[in-house]
Amino acid sequence: MKLRPKYIKHVEKDLSKTKELLVSKIENTQSQLQCEVYDSHIIVKYRKELHKVWSPQINITFRQVEKRTRIRGSIGPSGEIWLAFVFFYFFFALLFFGAASFSLVQISLGHSAEIAIYVSIFGLIALTGMYLISFIGQYKSKKQILYLYHWIEESLKKE
Repeated sequence: MKLRPKYIKHVEKDLSKTKELLVSKIENTQSQLQCEVYDSHIIVKYRKELHKVWSPQINITFRQVEKRTRIRGSIGPSGEIWLAFVFFYFFFALLFFGAASFSLVQISLGHSAEIAIYVSIFGLIALTGMYLISFIGQYKSKKQILYLYHWIEESLKKE
């Protein structure tokens, strides 16, 4: 499964009508979804009562290309989840490389480096754990990703 599935489609309507079409599909039905509307961008995500930590959202951007509208979307976790993962990846990578470098210097100087070795091993295990957690999140959100993808396909098909 792809980390952030992409969606690209051209619609024979202008930008405002295309955006209104997608927003109305959410607001006029008893949908599982809700949306945040911006100028040429909308974010479609699951309602609060259905939202889990791993729940994806689709970021849709609209661009007028001649008399058509190009719709681009990427399906993935919310910005808060991305930020948390980037922070923890950076933190554990820094911990691993810093402790590994320190322990190599200590060993080359003939000093004891037990604690630094243990810290670098912990950093490596934590990095591996973060990687596995990301796959668990992708697995748990697979049905929701497919729902979002099919929702946008169906919404634009009935134009």
